Amino acid sequence: MRLLTVFSHPFTDKYPAAVMEAFHDPFRRAGHSIDVLDLHREGFDPRFTEADHAHFWGGPLPPGIGEMHRRVEAADRLAFVFPVYWWGMPAMMKGWIERVFTGGWAYQYGTGVDDRGKQPLNALLPGIPTVLIGIGGSKKRTYAKYGYDDAMRTQLDVGSSPTAASTTSRAT
Repeated sequence: MRLLTVFSHPFTDKYPAAVMEAFHDPFRRAGHSIDVLDLHREGFDPRFTEADHAHFWGGPLPPGIGEMHRRVEAADRLAFVFPVYWWGMPAMMKGWIERVFTGGWAYQYGTGVDDRGKQPLNALLPGIPTVLIGIGGSKKRTYAKYGYDDAMRTQLDVGSSPTAASTTSRAT
């Protein structure tokens, strides 16, 4: 089995990295392959550029995105490990999802760009089991008082999961 972990934290010696390593331990012990895509170490640019916008409307794939597609395609499982900032994922992680899960590769409306808003959304990626490990801290009472659990679950599990927006079953 091949696991692709997308990691977003500027330090490799802090708690999020320790959580990622603990998550990886059983995979390593079982002899599985792990590809860690460390967004900071690899210098990923999370900005949705003019090239990304052009691709969204049917233009060519921006440089470097095809490599990310290949890494996802090679994975049997996906994991996203990140600290929770302001009740969501860091901009680096969200930018990766926005730039990499592209139309024509991850999803498509009808037969393509011209069907956007007219035809239903279809998943193009196979249902890859995915786990989102958002690392945050607050008291359980605070989460319950403000509805943070539900808000984060909706934003992270549903709104940002690579497969949730385009399929009826959620892979976790």
